[in-house]
Amino acid sequence: MGGCQGGWMDGCWKMGKDHGIMTNDDYPYTAKHERCKHDYNKVWGFVTGYKQIHEGTNISEIKAVLKKTPLSIAV
Repeated sequence: MGGCQGGWMDGCWKMGKDHGIMTNDDYPYTAKHERCKHDYNKVWGFVTGYKQIHEGTNISEIKAVLKKTPLSIAV
């Protein structure tokens, strides 16, 4: 399992969908290149779906997405 594949958001959401989400306490960010420490016994939920919004999306559309799902943003 390759983790988030470098930290891109779609890779992170796919990881959560395929393998489940752990808490930050159970899997803290270390900023190191190391072997995946994902533990299925500590998964508290799975991502059920995700999609991308793109540049030019208006604030009303973003608010509608936020009512249904978390939103990650790259700048």
